Amino acid sequence: MQGIDKPKGGRGHHAPYLTTHLRVPIPVKDEVQGIIDRYREDLLAGRQLQDVPSSYEVKTAIAILTEALSLKANAGGAIKAKIREALAILERN
Repeated sequence: MQGIDKPKGGRGHHAPYLTTHLRVPIPVKDEVQGIIDRYREDLLAGRQLQDVPSSYEVKTAIAILTEALSLKANAGGAIKAKIREALAILERN
């Protein structure tokens, strides 16, 4: 997390949100840390967590866009429809 001021812990230094301690499996540690970093970035930018698409929504949008890449080049309308569908999923929050 470069360039982001992480809330400092310790006596008298509290994060501006409720926190808890959680042990996570090593294979998902980086993904969980990424979610935490995005939450902090959004908090500093004045956005709330519900403004951030979940990883499931992002993966669904990526799958739709990947499918759109397999369409023929002259299927512009269909490609645009897939792009709109992916954007609708990401903007749903």
